[in-house]
Amino acid sequence: GHGRGRVEPPDPWKDAFRSVVHTSVVNGTGLEELQTAVAELVAGPDGTDGHGVVWAASQRQVEALYRAQEALDHLLQAIEMDVPEDCFTVDLRAAAMALGEA
Repeated sequence: GHGRGRVEPPDPWKDAFRSVVHTSVVNGTGLEELQTAVAELVAGPDGTDGHGVVWAASQRQVEALYRAQEALDHLLQAIEMDVPEDCFTVDLRAAAMALGEA
């Protein structure tokens, strides 16, 4: 079944990212924190670039964010269809890679 507890990211990922947000797609915890972290990553805590200028995404960044969203949507569908957990890694990796491009 689902619910193996908290899984820590590998050390190289911890070093590559400013923060780690623990989420559970199964029970929905941490999703607001994830949205906030992504927004702060691309726009800063106040929605600006740190110099008071409102942030605007490039087309490449927008496309990467759409790819991440599509991968996460696919993951949610897989969970709803009770697909084995070991199949989740493909969608999770695709989302992580897309976010790395954003």
